Amino acid sequence: MDSQMIDKLSSWVQKKPLILIRFDEAFSRQFYELRNGLVQTTLTKPHSVFEFFKLPTLCLIEMQHEERAACYLGLVSNKSTISSFESRITIKSLTEISINKLSELREMLSDITMKRWFDKKQPENKDISISLLSKKLSKNIIEVLAENEKNRSALEKMYALSPGLRQLSNQHWAQKESIAMAMSVFGINLTESAESVILKKGKDTGLSQINSEIHLYEDNVIHFDGNHFLNFKKIEETLTGKAIFKKNDEELTIYTANKLPLERAMGVDLIYVNQTQENIVMVQHKMLEQAGEDWIYRKDGQLDKEINRMKLPLSVVSSDRFRLNANPYFLKFVKRKTHSEKKVTAFIIALEHFKQFILSPKSKGKNGGIRISYKALDGSYLREKEFLGLIRSGYIGTYVNQFQALQVIIDEIAKGNKAAVIAWEDKIQEMNDENN
Repeated sequence: MDSQMIDKLSSWVQKKPLILIRFDEAFSRQFYELRNGLVQTTLTKPHSVFEFFKLPTLCLIEMQHEERAACYLGLVSNKSTISSFESRITIKSLTEISINKLSELREMLSDITMKRWFDKKQPENKDISISLLSKKLSKNIIEVLAENEKNRSALEKMYALSPGLRQLSNQHWAQKESIAMAMSVFGINLTESAESVILKKGKDTGLSQINSEIHLYEDNVIHFDGNHFLNFKKIEETLTGKAIFKKNDEELTIYTANKLPLERAMGVDLIYVNQTQENIVMVQHKMLEQAGEDWIYRKDGQLDKEINRMKLPLSVVSSDRFRLNANPYFLKFVKRKTHSEKKVTAFIIALEHFKQFILSPKSKGKNGGIRISYKALDGSYLREKEFLGLIRSGYIGTYVNQFQALQVIIDEIAKGNKAAVIAWEDKIQEMNDENN
C-alpha cells in the first residue's frame, strides 16, 4: 500500500482525531433501508456530543447487517447547528473494511497502552453510541488498518476525499468537470452519487472520484460498485476508465484515456460514446495560461503528436443519420485553475477549425510562435453545453458504420489488448505515409 498516502492520512487524523460510532440492531436496520445511506447520511445529537469534533475527519462505524456485524470507514464532512439544543453531522462515502466489529481493532493494536486507551473509548451498546479518539490512537488505528490489503479501497477513497491531502492536476480537474457537465446534459442527476467506490492504483482518470458537489473526483482508475444516479442506472463497469450510464432509452459511455494506451492510440484523453444516436466524439484537453487580460495556449510538439494520431479511415456516409460534422475529434481549451476558480471556464473547437486557425495571422504570437486564445478566436468556438447538446442529438461525431467498428476497437484498447493497439497504430501510420 502507498506509504506516502498512509503517512498523510495518519498525520491528518492526528490533527483531526478519528470518531468511532456504533449502531444497534434496530438503528442499523433503519439505516440499511435508506436508499443512499452509505453515500451520505446525517446524525443529530445534543451539542455536547459533537462539541470537540475537528472536522472534516474520518469515522469508523459498526452496524448489524443481516445477522452479522460490519464495519465501515467514512468521512465526517461537516457539523451544523439545527436547533438551540442539537447539532447535526454529515457522514459521506461509507466503505466496508476488513473487520466486522470495532472491538477487533483492540487485538490489532500491539501497544498495551493503546489497548487500554481503546478500552476506554469503545462505544457503548445503545441505539447510537459515539466516541472521539485521541490523536495517537487515531494514528495507530490508521496504520494497523493499512496493514490489511482488503482495506486499500477504503483508505484510498478517504485519501481522495479528505480536503487538501491529494491535489488534482489542472488537466485532471478539467477532465473531471467535462464528465460532470456531460452527465448533467445527458440528464444524470448530480445530487446523488455512487453507492460505493473502489479505487485502483496506477492510472489517473477523471471518472474515478465522487463527491457531494458534482459526484466526480479525479483519482486512479475506478471500479464503481452498484453505481446509480436518480433514474439513471449504471449497467457496466470496468477497471479501464470506462463507465456506462443508462436512462430510459438513452445510453452514454464515457472513457477516460489520459496516459493509457487509448490516448496513445487515439490522441485524445476523453471519449463520449452515444449509444442511442450511434455517434462517437473524442476530446483532447489543453490548459490555457493567463496573459494579461487574455488566456493563451501555445502550441507544442506534444499536441502535434496527438493530432497526428487523430485520424480515422474514410467512411461511407450513412443514409439514415445526419451529421453536421462527422469528424469526431475536438480540442477543449481550459483556463488553468486558480485558488478562486470553482468551475471550469473553457471553449471547444473542432480539429478542422484548429488546423485552419493556426494557418491564419491571428494565431501568430509576438515572436512568431503559434498560439490560440479567447481574444484571437473572437467568440468563434463552442461552449460546453452547446457542444454536449450536439453530442446528445447526434449532430456531431462518427457515422453509424464508423461507430460500430470504432466502438469495438476502443473497447479492446481500453481493456489493454496489445494486438488491437498495434493494429490501430499500424493503420494510422499507413494513413500518415499515404498523406506524405
